[in-house]
Amino acid sequence: MKLERVELFVVRLPLKNAYETSGARETHMTRVLCRVESEGAVGWGESVAGELPWYSGETWGTVLYALEKFILPELFKADLASADDVDRKLAWIREHRMAKATVEMAVWDLFAKRANKPLSALLGGTRDRILCGVAIGIQPSIEALMETIRRELQGGYQRVKLKIKPGLEVEIAEATRKNFPTLAFMLDANSAYTLKDVGLFKRIDPTKPTMIEQPLAHDDLVDHATLQRQIATPICLDESIHTSEDARKAIEIGATRPRAQRAPRVAPELPRAGRRVRVGPLLRHRDHRRAVHGAEGRNDAGAEKTGNRSHGP
Repeated sequence: MKLERVELFVVRLPLKNAYETSGARETHMTRVLCRVESEGAVGWGESVAGELPWYSGETWGTVLYALEKFILPELFKADLASADDVDRKLAWIREHRMAKATVEMAVWDLFAKRANKPLSALLGGTRDRILCGVAIGIQPSIEALMETIRRELQGGYQRVKLKIKPGLEVEIAEATRKNFPTLAFMLDANSAYTLKDVGLFKRIDPTKPTMIEQPLAHDDLVDHATLQRQIATPICLDESIHTSEDARKAIEIGATRPRAQRAPRVAPELPRAGRRVRVGPLLRHRDHRRAVHGAEGRNDAGAEKTGNRSHGP
C-alpha cells in the first residue's frame, strides 16, 4: 500500500477547566491531527505534543516541522506491507517520537479500515471494554480535589492519578487516603523533586499509593534507583523511558517497579495502546506492571481549527 494523500490539521482546544501540574498550567491544548488516505480508505492520528516543551522537547510546532520536512516525504516513497513498516522506514530519524507516532497511528487506523477490523483487534487486543482511570490536575484547594475525585469515581473511573508539586504532596496523599480508604490512587510528580526530598516520600508511604510517577529528574535513572531503595512506594518512570533499552537499564538497576508508558511519546519503539512488543516480554518476565496511557484525561470544549495542510507524493 502506498499513501496517496496526507492532510495535517492544527486544532486548538480550550479546556473547560485549567489543567495544572508541577511543570505548567494549561488552559488550552494545541494538537496536530493527521489524516492519511489510500485506495479509498482513511485513517486518523493525533499528536500529543504540548504547546510548551516543559514535559517533552517536542511541541505541536516541532511535530508539524518534522512531519513535513522529513517524515512524510520518507513515507510517500514507501510501499507499506503493514503498519509495522512505518517504524522501519523512519528508524533513521532520531528522536521526534511524537511526530512519528502521529502518522504511525493514522497508518494503523488505515490498515484496520482496509481490513474491516477494529483497531484494537489489529493491535492484538481481545476485549471490547477495559477499566479506565483518570488523571486529575492540581486543584485550588484540597477540598476541591476531594470533590473532583468523588465526581470522577461517580462517573465510573476505577482509579485516579493525582498531580503533585512541592508543598502539596503529603497533604494530597493523606487527604485522599482519609476520604477514600480503599481507592487505588497514584501520584505524579513530573520531575519536581530531588533526592533531598526523600523524607517527604517516606511520609507518603503510610498512605499506600499504588505508585509515584517520575519524582526525580526527567532524564534520570540512577537517582531513582537510590530513592527506590529508601522508600516503600513503588516508583514508576515515564519521562525517563524513551526506548526498550532505557526500560531494561531502569529495571536492571532497580530504578522502577511499575512503569508508565505513553504510547505517542515513546512510539514507535514501544508498544502502542497496550500492544506487547519488544518491551512487553521484558516486563512480563520480570513481573513489572505497566500503565499504558495516551494524553492524560482533560475536559475540552469546542475545537478551533487553526489551519490545515495537504500533502501528496
